[in-house]
Parts: sequence; C-alpha cells; structure tokens
Amino acid sequence: MRKTAIRGVQQMMTAALLLALVACQAGRTDPSRTVGTQGVVRSAPKLSETELQTAAARAYQWVLDTSQHEGSLDTDAALTERVRAVARRLIASTPAIRSDAIDWQWEVNVLHSEALMAWCLPGGKVLVHSGLITRLQLNDAEIAAALSHAMAHALRGHVREHLALEQATRARMSDQTAPGQADLAQRADLAQRLLALTRDAAYSRGHESEADRIGTELMARAGYDPNAAIALWQALGRARAPVQWLSLHRSESSREEDLRLYARRVMPFYEQADNR
Repeated sequence: MRKTAIRGVQQMMTAALLLALVACQAGRTDPSRTVGTQGVVRSAPKLSETELQTAAARAYQWVLDTSQHEGSLDTDAALTERVRAVARRLIASTPAIRSDAIDWQWEVNVLHSEALMAWCLPGGKVLVHSGLITRLQLNDAEIAAALSHAMAHALRGHVREHLALEQATRARMSDQTAPGQADLAQRADLAQRLLALTRDAAYSRGHESEADRIGTELMARAGYDPNAAIALWQALGRARAPVQWLSLHRSESSREEDLRLYARRVMPFYEQADNR
C-alpha cells in the first residue's frame, strides 16, 4: 500500500511539472504592445513546432482533398477571393502578436457548407465554412472578426496547450506503458487529433477569452473596426448558432461587455491603421 501511495504522489508530481512547463514557456511577443492585449505562447513538452505544423498541414490537406472530391471546396471564386483578401491583411499584422507567424505557410480556403464555422490549424491553415458568411450576411469587418478569432487560437498555441494537458495525463499512466510507446502513439494520431481539437472547438473558457482579446487586436491592427467582433457575436446569437464557444462564457451579456472593453483598448491601433 505504501509503495502504491508513493507511486501515486510521484505521478501527480510529474503531471504538475508538465503543467508548470506549459504555463512558463513563452513565445515571441512584441514588448511595445502597451495599448492592446497581452499574452504568451505556451507549448507542449516533447513536441516541436516543426512536428506540430507538419501534422497540421497533413490534416488540412486531408480536409482539402476530401472536400475537393465532394465538390465542395472553393465553389464560389468571388467569395473565396473576398475571404482571402481579408485574411491577407490580418496575416500581414500577425508579427505584432507573434513574430514568427509571418513566415508560416498560410493557406485560406472556403468550404461550401451551411455550418457557421471558421477555424485555423497550427501553422496558419485556415478554413471558412461559407454558411458563416452567407447565412449571417457578414461584411468584411465581420469576416475579419471571425478569421482573427480563429487565427488567435493558432497564434497563441491553444491546441498545443491542450496537447500538453493530454501529455500530463499520459504521464500518470507511464508505469503501464513501455518507454517511448506513449510518444510514438501520440505522433501516429497527431494529425487527426489536431483536426478534431481545432474543428470541434475544444477550447477552454480561458482560451476563448484570450482569442477574443487577441482577435480584436489583430483585426484592429489590420485596419478593421474591432467593434465588428461585437456585431459578429450578436449575429451568431440571433442565429442561435450551435457553436461550442458560445456556451463557454458566463453569459451573452458578459461576453459582449468584454468585447466592448477589448474594442476600446485596441481602437488606437484601428485609428492608426485607418490613417495610413
């Protein structure tokens, strides 16, 4: 019994150490960002950025190939170009949030689908479901709000953090797993796991709040009125959109209040961009 208890404590300490590593590992941030929002990029132990982006590219290509086969990929050339034009402005502003993101191999495509979704895999692989734009009749600023929120998740490494938590769980099972087998299994299904986590919006309330903050800053820096994030939120609410992140906040009113606060904070970036 004593050995079992000691082993349990050791496993808990291992998990705690992994979580501490997640909280402490910071990515590249711009020290001049005193007006907007703040944050760090957290990373999963034992998982390099190259591995993460390679797996994300593999998952994204699978989605593109499947959609192409079904005849649902980029079926409206004008809509696809409109989305890409908005995305280009946002991508150009990403160095203010994360300096290495400008060198990501960004891809932006539109899937003909009634779903009210837009998501971004690590490394800048973006997919927008056309229903988000056509059903809600979004203007360009509101499209920017949707894209910047999705991109913020990738810029801040939220999927990485989720994977780190999974690694902590695996660490607690290390006594039952041969050395190296857990890491091997993780890498074998990493692409599928990344896709599931990103597309199904498996983010915490904290992740969603941070994506709101970073998203409004990103769109403001790109010259889009950050108040459009509030309009997007209201449109999704009117549509009673079955989007997971709608249910992850305290209430509709509290999230709208937060977005108004963030919009005011980053308005100087929008005004500066608008005057260029």
